[in-house]
Amino acid sequence: MDRFNVMAGDTDLLSDRSDKLCAICSSSIRKSGVKCANDKCDVVIHTKCFEAVAKVFLADRWEWQCKSCLLNNDGHSKSDNLPDLKQKVIFLEYIKRENKNLNDLIEELKLNNNLLKDKINSFEKHAAPMSNFFAPSTNSSAFYSDVAKKPVTNSQLPSSSLIIKSTNKGNFKTDNILEDIQKHINPVNLNVCINNTKKTKNGLVINCNNESSLEKLKVLINKEFGSKYAASVPTKFNPRLIIKNVDVDEKVSHEEIADNIFSLNEVDTFTASDLKILLAKSPQICLPNCTLAPQQYAFSATSEIPLLKIPTTTITSTVPKANCWAWFQPLPVKS
Repeated sequence: MDRFNVMAGDTDLLSDRSDKLCAICSSSIRKSGVKCANDKCDVVIHTKCFEAVAKVFLADRWEWQCKSCLLNNDGHSKSDNLPDLKQKVIFLEYIKRENKNLNDLIEELKLNNNLLKDKINSFEKHAAPMSNFFAPSTNSSAFYSDVAKKPVTNSQLPSSSLIIKSTNKGNFKTDNILEDIQKHINPVNLNVCINNTKKTKNGLVINCNNESSLEKLKVLINKEFGSKYAASVPTKFNPRLIIKNVDVDEKVSHEEIADNIFSLNEVDTFTASDLKILLAKSPQICLPNCTLAPQQYAFSATSEIPLLKIPTTTITSTVPKANCWAWFQPLPVKS
């Protein structure tokens, strides 16, 4: 505190004395310094110590007095004889020095700003836009004939799907759900991989790349929108094979249809009891609905279903990738 007070009351005068200690930093003055303007006082400080204070306090190095001389009013300060013009010149020099310091600081900030812009541009070139992570899928519904032409693969459908529904059953829009998710959740910060999104009648479906991404997204959405939206993982179900326009006698039971289909096909992946038959109201034009075994066909992408013979028609079926449904139009069986 004493050193600060000494600095605050000093004016400057050069001194060539080398056997003095600086009144501010207490180190030896080996070269010229600033001496107190009082001729009776021997207080000397480093030139650099004075210049550090001169940036804050208006001080003239030729009229500087130490703290003791100022308090005791010993000696005579030349500042009493300085005209007002010289005082103004000193003040203007101080303003110029501060202006130069500010300009230097501004130039440095501009340089740093340009460097940051270059880094941001570099990152943007390698980063996908936020909208791409939650962009709804634009794939149109494909006809079965188009799906059937595609080769059968062993790849699996994305099982890491997250369903987001509004807790307000009466008044909500799917677009609002998507907008809220895009605004409050950043997949990059979460290290979450999202394949695509799909709008549904009741909400939004987000397909993640893996189970880890799905779990992170689920936890965050329930935390951020717990009272507004609910995120859950859909329950898996078995794919179905629907066969249209197959005449079945009304006296034929479901078990007989299943046994008939199973006996006409050499399959070892499921049994007759794994087939669930659903008939239409009209026994003459019925729609058998065969639900296959879960351990073999649950959520398989384009999994090949064995050749099914109904009873004289042989059909080859695959499960379309879009929704795990296969539709067929075999000819009615003639009696």
